[in-house]
Amino acid sequence: DREVVKKGISYRYRFFEHREEKEKENLIISPDDYLDKMIQLPLELPIIEHGRKKTFIESLMGNSDDFKVHSGLIIDSGIGENPRSLKRFVNLLAFIVNLAETLKENIISDKVEPKETNEHKELLKNHFIPILYMKWTIIVFRYPKVHNDIKGNPKRLIEIQEAAEGVGNAEKEEAPGMQIDERLRKVLVNGKGFPGDDW
Repeated sequence: DREVVKKGISYRYRFFEHREEKEKENLIISPDDYLDKMIQLPLELPIIEHGRKKTFIESLMGNSDDFKVHSGLIIDSGIGENPRSLKRFVNLLAFIVNLAETLKENIISDKVEPKETNEHKELLKNHFIPILYMKWTIIVFRYPKVHNDIKGNPKRLIEIQEAAEGVGNAEKEEAPGMQIDERLRKVLVNGKGFPGDDW
């Protein structure tokens, strides 16, 4: 992304701004010159046409029917049109799914200590599912501040979900920081939600 690199170069050399013009000319290179010098063959990926996006996502995900059912609804709302972002998101999603499914299998088959209760195993069966994997991955991938809030206070996820759904007085009681991005709201209100169980 040429514009991203140009902004990065400008920021990296921002401390030269107050130097004399002649001195600056000897010390730094312009963002355009930098790109021309460093990149031999620039490939600019176009935004994916709306009609082809679902096919593109499905091709990245492989043959998982569970993911195909929800991919248009959840990923379209949460990630956007950039093919580079979609590819990175799908790679992260594949990692999270692999990790979650391994954990789920280990707990259900009593391969971990201490052994979990049948109630907890039912929670895993009911909520370690494709749509919630996608929602969680979107939070991790696109909303790092929200993810950090949740890591510090797991109940925060349910508070945010309830605020997105307009349940109770969640939005009124929370501080102004509870404002929810419209894309995240669309992700959270569609399909099955995260369970409120503390475990």
